[in-house]
Amino acid sequence: MAFLKIWIGAAVAIALFLAMQVVLEQRAERFERAPTVQRT
Repeated sequence: MAFLKIWIGAAVAIALFLAMQVVLEQRAERFERAPTVQRT
């Protein structure tokens, strides 16, 4: 059971890490595109 908990915990940590990267990338794109939209 201990090994299962470790693997599950690692999988969750990796999933959260990847999710945060996607969110940060989307936010970066929004900030980069926002000025161009406001200028027009």
